[in-house]
Amino acid sequence: MKSYYQTAFALGCDIGLCLVNDNEAETDLIFKSLWKVIGKFEAEFSRFLPNSELTVFNQNAGSAQPISNDFHEMLKLANQYNESNEGAFNIFILPELQKAGYKQPFHTVDGQLTAPDFSSRKFDTKNKVVIGDNTAIIPQNSAIDLGGIAKGFLADKLADIVQNQVHGYWLSIGGDIVVGGKNENGEKWVIGIESTDETQKIEVSCKLERYAVATSGISKRRGVNGNKNWHHIIDPKTGIQLIRM
Repeated sequence: MKSYYQTAFALGCDIGLCLVNDNEAETDLIFKSLWKVIGKFEAEFSRFLPNSELTVFNQNAGSAQPISNDFHEMLKLANQYNESNEGAFNIFILPELQKAGYKQPFHTVDGQLTAPDFSSRKFDTKNKVVIGDNTAIIPQNSAIDLGGIAKGFLADKLADIVQNQVHGYWLSIGGDIVVGGKNENGEKWVIGIESTDETQKIEVSCKLERYAVATSGISKRRGVNGNKNWHHIIDPKTGIQLIRM
């Protein structure tokens, strides 16, 4: 067995894909299919793209909108996570993220923002997504962000694709990592997580055939808005930055 690795920048982060297989040509085809899914997913669900499904959905807050299957599934999961975690997960956080300063992707030059600004809209912990069979609606004057769920959802989607095609894999979508099968030495995967100052490293392993780890921090997604420092981790119960800088 041999490990094959490819990386690219997408969804505002570095994406790394590692596949363990015994056929290089076959593996290359799998890589191509994965990058195609990633590109399509970004085009549909990036809040920074003016014509994405997510942006159009936010622009039409207050009226029922047709939604794709992936959007339907993410919204359904978001509602479930909000209820099961007593509001600690809330996709309606977008106005507060933009008010803080997170209005454009970090790889974009200042002044090149083309996506709509929803910072004037209201964040309300009572907001809910009403989901139909193939439509959904959010309250007028609200806007949603899928940053807390989309990358993990995509990682699982990619894992489903490769699960039965390779002997092992790890797929990293920024801080969201899913692993399955075994490495090129026939061993279980171990995920290493570094602290923000790189002085400590936590190793995570699991007996399950497939498992995932999601991480986040304030060392990269941060900036200055006026004379105030900001980062992207917002308390969904208060709308206030969760970690003081």
